[in-house]
Amino acid sequence: VGVSKGAIVDGKWTPGAAPSNSTQLPNTADTSHDLYLYVASPCPFAHSVWMAKELKNASQFKLIVVSPVQGEEGWKFDASHSDTLLGKSHLHQVYSEGDPHYTGTSSVPLLFDATSNSLASNTTVELMNLADQFGSNKDVSLFPQQKEIRDFLGGLVQKTNYSVIFHKTDEEAAKGLEPIHQFLGELDAKLNDQKFTFGNEITAADIRLFAVLMRYQLHCVGTVAPARSVKDFPNVWRLIKDVYNTGNIKSTVFQDEIRDWFFSKMNVQPGPNSTTIDFSS
Repeated sequence: VGVSKGAIVDGKWTPGAAPSNSTQLPNTADTSHDLYLYVASPCPFAHSVWMAKELKNASQFKLIVVSPVQGEEGWKFDASHSDTLLGKSHLHQVYSEGDPHYTGTSSVPLLFDATSNSLASNTTVELMNLADQFGSNKDVSLFPQQKEIRDFLGGLVQKTNYSVIFHKTDEEAAKGLEPIHQFLGELDAKLNDQKFTFGNEITAADIRLFAVLMRYQLHCVGTVAPARSVKDFPNVWRLIKDVYNTGNIKSTVFQDEIRDWFFSKMNVQPGPNSTTIDFSS
């Protein structure tokens, strides 16, 4: 399966392009408009927004799920994952429809305003924040500590970047895994006295953690020898299971699609001990 090597330049898909500057979207939404949220199950960023939408019951965002198989022109649609709004074959065409001069990647998540035929947002944290604002489930607040949670989310990718450990020796992989193992240990200690990352109520931090650490478990454990299982950190494992069993979140989890997309993208064969996750154990 080919993985896209290109981007949108002035509204046109351009193979090999990697623009240094991308069109900035407004990151706002008018809930009186017809809004469509494009997501892909393998993408941890899109998955985080999808979970936030479900947890908050943000029904204003109508869901469109793209194919979990990425092609040479990026995210695409197929018979089982159709663009029910615009009838496009690729996501980059949705971007160009919303802004004929858009420049950047055709990434998910994407919020499309069908009333104004425009691009509303493709920023994970802002879309989670919009779901938090507009969702009807007021029993959950995803950003009760706005700055602290945003700061946590801002540093999460760097602390949990595991893509660099593939195609390495075990010694090199072990060194690359040190920051992740350290992060897991520190988080496990913090969770001795509380259920979730910022207290005893689920927030956006826990949703993003779930998206990232579930993928770490699926992609690394059993394939990269030095990778420690999340289950080695009992409080973190408890948090992962608690998030999975909160609200309707489990309906957004497609483990085989997540695994297949990543191993194809990285050109890696899953290890003999690599398995899907049993969230009941």
